[in-house]
Amino acid sequence: MRVIVRIGLFAIFGILIIIVSFVCENVTLKKRIKYSAETKNKVFNLKVKLFEKYAGEDRNAPVSDILKKKELYDPYSYKPMKARHASSFILIYSIGPDLIDNNGSLIYDPTNGLYSQGDLSFKFYPDTAHR
Repeated sequence: MRVIVRIGLFAIFGILIIIVSFVCENVTLKKRIKYSAETKNKVFNLKVKLFEKYAGEDRNAPVSDILKKKELYDPYSYKPMKARHASSFILIYSIGPDLIDNNGSLIYDPTNGLYSQGDLSFKFYPDTAHR
């Protein structure tokens, strides 16, 4: 009987240790993700400026070729950013912090929190670039 009680106590103690370590790790992970999302949003803004610079330097280069440059990779997916052509502009976008590709149709709103849905995007007007 004593052996069964001891085994039960060790099992409960082990489960408590697992729960406490999971909660502590989860809190740390949330802080890391928040910092990471803020940083990646800033990186996206820098990549927009870099894209515009490259597009201005070589006005004949296809947008898809420019987006394949490693330094312009999506800060969230680590793949080339995506482009969607409209009548007068090209929508360049990142999948955003929710990591879901909304085809640039749902725009990320930082006022809804770091994990709000949507893609980070900007409109590129090739006809007026660097004139």
